[in-house]
Amino acid sequence: NIMMLDDFFTLTEMNNGLTIPSRVKDLVDSMVKQSNSMVSNIGDATRLWSAVASAIAATDNQDCLSLFVHLDGLCFIGKWLKDALKFEASATDTRLEDSIIHLLQALGKLSVHYEKLVSSEVGMVVKGLLVHNNFKVQEKAQMLFETWEKREESVETSLSNVAGAASTSEKNQKI
Repeated sequence: NIMMLDDFFTLTEMNNGLTIPSRVKDLVDSMVKQSNSMVSNIGDATRLWSAVASAIAATDNQDCLSLFVHLDGLCFIGKWLKDALKFEASATDTRLEDSIIHLLQALGKLSVHYEKLVSSEVGMVVKGLLVHNNFKVQEKAQMLFETWEKREESVETSLSNVAGAASTSEKNQKI
């Protein structure tokens, strides 16, 4: 039943995000159970996607966010984005676009390595949203891509600085 996750979050979690790693595990377990049932009603699906995405976007606890990624929560967000795009072709409901924006906000909160974005296909789905017919969706996808690129550049800079420092250190030892 699609409603399983509707009552999952406490009011505090909806407003302030997840703060306890065990709740993240419970959430992903519920998402796994939920994924085994078919989504027939787009209204129920968008409520579910928005609720999960809003709670993740509100989460500031890095341990909880990391655990969500570690437990493969990212693949659910990717699947939901793909489903939303499939439904969108036949839907006139703006809640669908709102849930896509919520999912993008949740992705923005997660510190995900570039390789993980590629392997989870989330990167490709978000790239497809850069030409979405809704400007707000396009804008969110663009901001998310820019954040990922900056994060990737800073990681590469850090790695090259470490490599440079290591080789300088080796040269100094040889002298």
